Amino acid sequence: MLNKQKGILYSCYYQEKLEKEQLVEEHALTYIQSGSIQLFKPDATNVFVEGDIVFLRRNQLAKGEKIPGTNGEPFKSVSIFLT
Repeated sequence: MLNKQKGILYSCYYQEKLEKEQLVEEHALTYIQSGSIQLFKPDATNVFVEGDIVFLRRNQLAKGEKIPGTNGEPFKSVSIFLT
């Protein structure tokens, strides 16, 4: 489920794992509400878990894997785009 209004995006995924690649067009702050996300860079892999806040730079290709929580909770996050 995606809902993007006025620079805010709420994400909720029930799938076991969701791999995605997309261009980040604006700076964004993302709060991980439940589950975890792995972000892949050429030189490193970063893992962010429930309660973490992630800063994503604009004009950057983001490759990641969204993973639901181990207790059956879906992956949930809220992103605020800084335009």
